[in-house]
Amino acid sequence: KGGYALLLTDLHMPEMDGYQLAAAIRAAENGSRHLPIVALTANSQKGINQRCLEAGMDDYLSKPARLDDLQAMLEKWLSPKPTSHEPAAPTAASKATVDIEVLKTVVGDEPAVLADFLGEFRNTANRAVAQLRTALQAEDSASVVSLAHSLKSNSRTVGAVSMGELCARLEGSGDQSRDTALLQPLFDQLERELQAVEQFIDGMPT
Repeated sequence: KGGYALLLTDLHMPEMDGYQLAAAIRAAENGSRHLPIVALTANSQKGINQRCLEAGMDDYLSKPARLDDLQAMLEKWLSPKPTSHEPAAPTAASKATVDIEVLKTVVGDEPAVLADFLGEFRNTANRAVAQLRTALQAEDSASVVSLAHSLKSNSRTVGAVSMGELCARLEGSGDQSRDTALLQPLFDQLERELQAVEQFIDGMPT
């Protein structure tokens, strides 16, 4: 009845494999509530993890999955969401979204300077994500690759490590395939990661 908080799925199953299952769920959602899907895979073949993301899954775990890895994955995708319109206080998970020490090595530890750089990054990232959305809608894979490359560098500079990794995946996938529809799941993840980065910035001392 749609009451699940998260789905763990194997990739190799009879009748319907994990890729087909993820695609069917995403089609049924039709833009409504997003069910996090995490793949369990013992296949170390290059490209399997990327294929999981392109199929509409949100994340993946290698088998055999250790309990601490499973716990970290559940905490990542089942963290409580703020219910009020006020900015939520940054949690340990949201703080991990940006490694502020990376930015400090570039600009120092003056709070006002850090806030200025993060504010500028926020504006730049939002513009880049909007341009990426337009490029995907126009099926312009070359622009997707170029925009993802630039945002990757900016993200890594300020310590937005996860966001930089998603940009790298988007850039690599765009290089490998001209079918921009395959890039949409990665872009959706990028948008959610940007929201997490913005939550971190909102919680920074001013």
